[in-house]
Amino acid sequence: MSELPVTFRSQIICRFLLVALLIVFSNGCVKGSGKLVENTKPLNKTNSLNLALWELAAGAELANDYEKAASYYDRLYEREPEDKKALLGYARNLRYLGLSKESIKAIQAVLNKFNNDSDLKIELAKSQLSASLINDAHVTLKEVAQIKPERWEVHSTLGIIHDRFENYHDAQKAYSRALELSPNNVDVKNNYALSLAQNGEIYKAIDILEDVIKRDSPSVQTRQNLAMLYGLSGQLKKARRIAQRDLPANLVEENIITFKELQASNVQDAEKSVLSKVQNRETIEIEQSIDRKKPPRGKAITSVRFFSKLGTGSVRKGPSRNHITVALLKKGDEVQLLGYSSDNQWSFIELIDGRRGYLESNLLRKTE
Repeated sequence: MSELPVTFRSQIICRFLLVALLIVFSNGCVKGSGKLVENTKPLNKTNSLNLALWELAAGAELANDYEKAASYYDRLYEREPEDKKALLGYARNLRYLGLSKESIKAIQAVLNKFNNDSDLKIELAKSQLSASLINDAHVTLKEVAQIKPERWEVHSTLGIIHDRFENYHDAQKAYSRALELSPNNVDVKNNYALSLAQNGEIYKAIDILEDVIKRDSPSVQTRQNLAMLYGLSGQLKKARRIAQRDLPANLVEENIITFKELQASNVQDAEKSVLSKVQNRETIEIEQSIDRKKPPRGKAITSVRFFSKLGTGSVRKGPSRNHITVALLKKGDEVQLLGYSSDNQWSFIELIDGRRGYLESNLLRKTE
C-alpha cells in the first residue's frame, strides 16, 4: 500500500445543474452523514496502541484532516491486515483527498481476500465514480445490488450514474428506492431534486428542497441548490435571500445578473454563454475573496522546499483544510512562494507544472 501517496432539457441548464449534482455527490454520497467514522471502530480493541490509532484516525477524519486520517488507517491496516474497516478508512480518506485512483488500487488488490465484500465494493464504486470511471462504477454497483439490494447507498449512487447518462427516469427511480430505505436522507433528497430539475420538473425539485429546509438542518449545499433553482425559475428575490446566507454579496449579485440575462434570452447559445460565466465566476470570485499578500513588484519570487515528517503534503484550493486537494507534494519537492493568507498560516505556492494552491506555511523551508 502506498505511503499516501446538475432542467430544463436544454443541454446548458443540464450541465449547470450537473455541477451542483457533482458537489452533492462529493459532499453527500461520497462523504455521507458523518456516521461512517463511528462505524470504523474495530471489534477487538485489546491492543492499546491500536486503540490509540483508531481514536486518532477517527478524530482526524472528523476534523477533515484526511491526510492524517489516511496515514493512521494505513498504519492500522498494516498492523491488522485482516481488518476490513481499517482498509475502508484508508480508501475512503484517499478519496476525500482526491486520490481516487490510489483508493481503487488499494481495494482491488485485496477484494478476493475479503470475498468481494459488499462494503468494499461500494467504496470501490464511489472511488470509481469520483475518478470518472463511470462505466466501471456502474458495473460494480449492479453487482452489489444483486447481493445487497437493501443498501440505500447502492441505489443513490446508481441514480447519480443514470443522471450522468441523462437517464433521468431511471435516476429518479433509483433515488426513490434509496429514500424508501433511508427516508430522511438529505443527501439523497438533494440529488433527487437536481435530477428532477435536469428533467424539466424544476418546481417539483423546489418543493423537495423547500421541505428539506423546513424539516432538517440544511447544509450550505442544500441552500445554494435551492437558491440556484429559484434563480433558474425566475424567483430572484428568493434566490438572493437564500444565497446571501452563505456567499459574499458580490458573488450573489453576479449570479442574480446571470439569471436575469437568462430570462431575457430565448437563444440556447446565449444560455450556454451565460451559464458558463456563472461557473467561471464562482471559481474566480472565491479566489479573489482570499486576502493574499503578494510579493512586492520587482522582488524575486522565493523558491522553497516542502518538508514534513509524514513524507507527503496536500496542496489545497484555499487556505483551509476544508478545501479540496489539488496536488500532493513529496518531501524535498521545490515550489515557488507567491504569497500568504491574511493570517500567514497558509502559503500560496506554484508547483513546477504550473498548478497553484495553498500549503501550510510551517511545512516550507527556504531553498539554500
